Amino acid sequence: MTDTERETRLRARLQARGLDLRKSSGAMPPANLGEYMVYDPVTGGTLLGHRFDADLDGVEAWLGDG
Repeated sequence: MTDTERETRLRARLQARGLDLRKSSGAMPPANLGEYMVYDPVTGGTLLGHRFDADLDGVEAWLGDG
C-alpha cells in the first residue's frame, strides 16, 4: 500500500470519529516538523502531532485496531 493510500484510509477512519487528519502545508517554521496532525474541529484541539510531528505509523498506532 502506498503512503497516499494509507493517508486516505486513515483520513476516512478519523473522519468517522469526527476528527481530521491534517498534513503539513510545507511551510516549515520551527514549530512545524513537516508531517501530520490529528485535529478535533469541535474543540479546536490537537490530539496528536502538535508540531506536525506525527507520521502515518504513529497515527495508525494512535487509532489502534480498526
